[in-house]
Amino acid sequence: MARCEVCWGATTCPGGRYLKVRAPMEGEVLWLRPDEDPGPGWVRTHTRKREVCWVREVGLDGLRLELVGSNQRWRIRAHYGAEGLWVGECTYALYVLPREEEPEPL
Repeated sequence: MARCEVCWGATTCPGGRYLKVRAPMEGEVLWLRPDEDPGPGWVRTHTRKREVCWVREVGLDGLRLELVGSNQRWRIRAHYGAEGLWVGECTYALYVLPREEEPEPL
C-alpha cells in the first residue's frame, strides 16, 4: 500500500477527511475537581487524583470533537497545521468539520 508523502500514513492518513481543523479554544476544555460535573455536552477524557479533564462534544463554533492519539495528532498537524491539545494519556483534542462522504451505491 502506498504511503502519503506528507504524513507517511497509509490507511491512517487524514488528508482529505476534513474541511476544517482547529485546536480547542478557551472554554472548550475544563479541568474540574472529581466531584464536579459540567453537565451534558461534555466528554470526560482524563482523571488525575485531584482533577478531571472535560472537553466539549461540539465546539463553540459548531465543529465536532475528534479525540486522536499521538501519532494521528502529528499526521493531522502535517496536513492541516492544527496542533492538538493534550487531554490525557496520549489523547489529543481537535475540532473538525468532516468532509461529507458520498453514500455507497445500492
